[in-house]
Amino acid sequence: MDNNLSRDLKDFEVSLRRPLRRFQVFVWVMVAITFAETLFLQRLHLPRPINLALIAGTVLVMLAGVFGFLWWLAPRHPLVKQMRPAARRYLLRFLPAMLLYVAVFEAAVWYYLHMHPAGLKAVLAALAPAVPVLFAIRAMLLLLREETDEYLRARGMEEWALATVLTLGVCTVWGFLDQFEVVPHLPLWAVFPLWAVCLFPAHVIVQKRHA
Repeated sequence: MDNNLSRDLKDFEVSLRRPLRRFQVFVWVMVAITFAETLFLQRLHLPRPINLALIAGTVLVMLAGVFGFLWWLAPRHPLVKQMRPAARRYLLRFLPAMLLYVAVFEAAVWYYLHMHPAGLKAVLAALAPAVPVLFAIRAMLLLLREETDEYLRARGMEEWALATVLTLGVCTVWGFLDQFEVVPHLPLWAVFPLWAVCLFPAHVIVQKRHA
């Protein structure tokens, strides 16, 4: 790989490391809150206004966090100018899909808890949050197809493979703990957010390996 490209890539990663760590903490907190809402809100039998306020508050905080990250990566920001075209297109596809996912997921949870749908309505409410996640997965596949630099493509696949290994390990351990009723049940939709979170340590490990 060209020395100038290698140096530019390292400089970009150093400048991006701190905000990515902050965003990782934000993602972990939001995943924990989402699990808490899904698992415990219905059991607590809180008054409807409190339930609605908790869900709406979570949506606002999550949207604020993601919008803040988008603003930090605004097109005029010098870091974005250093990104390759495939990476910029990926952000424009992936982050809006995640914003839509947050809004649709919280709306579907509220609808299920308060309207108690059945039949086709329940099926549509359950499938609605999956649609933006599928668009996010599509954005990731397009990134691999559109990235023309072989080194960056190989490195991205290495990070994704390592994140997959970490996710399989966590799900396996959690599954056995769940089987023996030691921990709460983990719904299958949580696998993708867990995989996305595992991308952060995978990125750090691969970065150190290639340093």
